[in-house]
Amino acid sequence: MKKTILVLALFASTASGTTFPNEYVRNEVYKVAKKNNFSPWVLLGLASRETDFRHSLVGDKGESFTMFQIHRGFHPEFSGETSETISIVSAGDWVVKELRQSLKALGSINAAIASYNGGRGGVGRAIRKHGPQAYDRATTGGDYSKDVLARARLFAEKFGQEY
Repeated sequence: MKKTILVLALFASTASGTTFPNEYVRNEVYKVAKKNNFSPWVLLGLASRETDFRHSLVGDKGESFTMFQIHRGFHPEFSGETSETISIVSAGDWVVKELRQSLKALGSINAAIASYNGGRGGVGRAIRKHGPQAYDRATTGGDYSKDVLARARLFAEKFGQEY
């Protein structure tokens, strides 16, 4: 019996590949979602995939910051910014703007999410070369949008009543 419980607990903790956001993070993301009329679940899915909600995490040899891992090299408007100088709400507003631009350019939310990781150019090339469902070919692990959306569904199921 103990062995079964351990296996189920292990499966439950790794099935989504993520941890759940704390109340503060959820409330900040809900503010962004309401302000921008955008899904909080997609934003939480992105932050989960990028950093497991660690807003102070710095990645890509010091170039990416916030829980959304905004890369200064690709987005020079953020040069000089740090996770301490930009709020979750400000970072989230920028993420929504980027996703909307990618949605307009690429035509699907899956492709827009994939472009957050693989770039609009990379995702566009993958789609042109391999077909309209090939957006994740340009992403880390080849599953970025599928994983983000799976996480988004998980958060919607768990926290849907809060929003």
